[in-house]
Amino acid sequence: MHGSAAIIDEPHPGVLASLWKYRGTSAAIVSVMVLLSVGVGFLAQPRAQAKATIALSSPPAKSVLAPGVQGDASLARYTAQRAAYVTSDAVLRSVAASLRRDDITKLRGDISATPSTSSNTIVIVAEADTDREAVQLAAATIAAYRSETAQEVQRLTDAAIKSIEASSLRVQAGTGATSGKSIPTTVSQLSVEASEIRVSSALFGDGVDFVAAPRADAVTRPSIPLREGALGLVLGLLLAATVAWIRADRTRAPEIAPREYSTLRVTAEKSIALYPAAPSRSWPERTR
Repeated sequence: MHGSAAIIDEPHPGVLASLWKYRGTSAAIVSVMVLLSVGVGFLAQPRAQAKATIALSSPPAKSVLAPGVQGDASLARYTAQRAAYVTSDAVLRSVAASLRRDDITKLRGDISATPSTSSNTIVIVAEADTDREAVQLAAATIAAYRSETAQEVQRLTDAAIKSIEASSLRVQAGTGATSGKSIPTTVSQLSVEASEIRVSSALFGDGVDFVAAPRADAVTRPSIPLREGALGLVLGLLLAATVAWIRADRTRAPEIAPREYSTLRVTAEKSIALYPAAPSRSWPERTR
């Protein structure tokens, strides 16, 4: 080459080389991403959870709470209805009163009830900050459900008996007798029906067959979010590799090839030799 020199670019740095060159910054980026991911994982995890199971009694034929429940399909619908009743306002108000709390909305978020699709059982899960509070909340929920259900059965029974008694009075007054039946027969039938309802409601009670109470040693506690930590490690490595690669690419400098540099130097020296410096000119002295 004459009068010019070849510029040689450094090869683009590799990812691993870039990471090693800026290992301090890369380690900081990875550490921050892992810590952030683990922190988010802890925040997203549920609190201490206590579980309990309620097994429902099958409603009798004269049930005032769930009349006409027959077969597996009907029993599944009944179980789903009772599971929804666990988080009803009536039950939650009773829970709040027993625990001296007043935020029903917060309680509804801390309590869940899941009906079984294959049996007449309901799984209750209560969340709280500590194991003891979670167990207390689950136990209070079960007690409130049983109490409110028993009161509901009693109210429905009283309403049914009252309706039967009113029908009996109308029959005795001669305004409600059925054609072809005597008044005493109709009154007797109404009395038998009222008696069956009373017995059925008394046997049904609160509608709970048995309870698997919550246990402190079975409380589910938050664990270290390993999956979130691993995700943060991967994201941190990707981010650190990208940053290191960009920094390494910006700091690489072009070089002149050694041979071409020598040629350029010789050419420059020859050019200087071809054009020597102009001789100094002398001017005659001026006479006075």
